[in-house]
Amino acid sequence: MKITRFPLALAVAGFSAFVLAGCPAQKAETVANVGTSSITREDLGRFLEAQSGEQVLPYLIDTKLLMEEAKAKGIEISDADVEADLARRQTQDPSIAELLKDNPLRAEAVKQQIRRDLAVQRLMTADVKLDEAKMKAFFEKNRAYYDVPGKVQIGLLMTSQKNRADAMARALQNKTKTFEALVEEQKKAQDPAAQSSTADRGSLDPYDNFGPAGETNGIRAALEKTPKGGVTSVQTVPVGPGQSFFAIFKVVNKQPAVKADFAKLRPTLETDYKMYEVAVQEIKKNPANPQDIGENLTRVANELRGGNPAAQPTMRDILTYILRPRSEAMLTDLRTKGTVTIADAAYTKVGEQFKAATPTPATGATPGASPAAGASPAAGATPAAR
Repeated sequence: MKITRFPLALAVAGFSAFVLAGCPAQKAETVANVGTSSITREDLGRFLEAQSGEQVLPYLIDTKLLMEEAKAKGIEISDADVEADLARRQTQDPSIAELLKDNPLRAEAVKQQIRRDLAVQRLMTADVKLDEAKMKAFFEKNRAYYDVPGKVQIGLLMTSQKNRADAMARALQNKTKTFEALVEEQKKAQDPAAQSSTADRGSLDPYDNFGPAGETNGIRAALEKTPKGGVTSVQTVPVGPGQSFFAIFKVVNKQPAVKADFAKLRPTLETDYKMYEVAVQEIKKNPANPQDIGENLTRVANELRGGNPAAQPTMRDILTYILRPRSEAMLTDLRTKGTVTIADAAYTKVGEQFKAATPTPATGATPGASPAAGASPAAGATPAAR
């Protein structure tokens, strides 16, 4: 199971429009044939810009402002840094690799977003000094966010009738029918529960989804004991007060649990530790937040799960969420002091967002600038636990 991350979605759906529109070498490339006519990348790029130009152009300008600020402060983001962070994300969410496969435009968009994310992170944490002892203590305290849990990929035979479940178990034991053949039979059965049957769910899910660690019986225990390619005995699946379904699980694949290694994770941990230190500072600015950082991490993790217990937000996801008000305030500051000129009259309104602010005579405050983080009870507040 995985979390859909907004920045990557934005990169693919939004930034790609401008990549498509601004790639002269590929203007004549056909992306679809319709009868006797065709649609080219130029056609697609022009349409995407018309639909999303006013939303994506500010994003691109913001990115340039961030890069200029990073350069001015001596912060370098190399191609190797970008590739390393992309590899980190793909490890956490293997579907990213499939999304980018054989699609250089999407890959370029995602890498641009990653470069922007790294710039934000390094600008926010530029004043934090690494402390080896504190970083190791941070790692040990939050090891659960870095350990890789054991996972299992399953097939499922489901029925609301115990006698039917027992009959399927006998067929599998006697090898008179295959698991896949029984799945097809269940899908045709006049039993709503049977419609959930599948030969392969297609994803590696944490064992925690199937029961608490250390149980001696139950679904989790059965899955942990069953070898790859094997099937469990009939399992009772509670679905409501006084109601149960019956299931046979096939173990399609397994992934063992892996304890996180400090040395191997050091590049990731250095960034996370610095962001953690800044997050502690930000939380203290807002009395509406629980002042215990651990409680904040738990609340945000629950919010990011969105009610899906299988979702596993990373420490980076959580800290990025907590630091969002600070990063937005930083970007607002860059917008008001940067030099932005809109050359295309079609985007004149976009330029209004980047006008240099004029201090007011009375206070010298900058109109339109966002308040400092923690200035109001809502700023920087972490979500309530679900």
